[in-house]
Amino acid sequence: MDLKDNMVVSSLQIRPRFKIESGYKKEHILQLLDSAVSGESSPVVGKVVTHHVVLNIPPEQQHYWSPQLHLEVEDYRDGSLIRGLFGPKPTVWTFFVFIYSVIGLFGLITLTFGLSKWMLGEVSFWLWGIPLSILASVVVYFVARTGQHLGREQMGMLKDFLDQTIAQ
Repeated sequence: MDLKDNMVVSSLQIRPRFKIESGYKKEHILQLLDSAVSGESSPVVGKVVTHHVVLNIPPEQQHYWSPQLHLEVEDYRDGSLIRGLFGPKPTVWTFFVFIYSVIGLFGLITLTFGLSKWMLGEVSFWLWGIPLSILASVVVYFVARTGQHLGREQMGMLKDFLDQTIAQ
């Protein structure tokens, strides 16, 4: 399945988003999703809370890069609007935010010390921290993109499940 169907996906986007307009009312969509994920033969697991839905791959099929699909269902015109967001599990997302924060803090500290030494006319090896920070950020970005690529098939499974469920 091509994930660009019904989706606005940028090649630089780490957490792809999409919107689907449906002729069904919000309550009907939520009821369909709730009954679909609670069925014994369901290919995905999930939870429906008020107007928010989280769909996951079953635990026995999950790996570190397995995605989650977060859905917000809201009333829209004569039906409903489903906003979807693919993303990693919260622990993976938190880990990457932490790594980016550490890299950013390292870059800020080395920039501050490096410019201070440079303005005092001293030799400053601290300034090498800036290109290292940029390089580390690029490496972490490509690791995240690789992880997204490894989870792409499961993203397709989640999107197919959603499409089949709301088509009923």
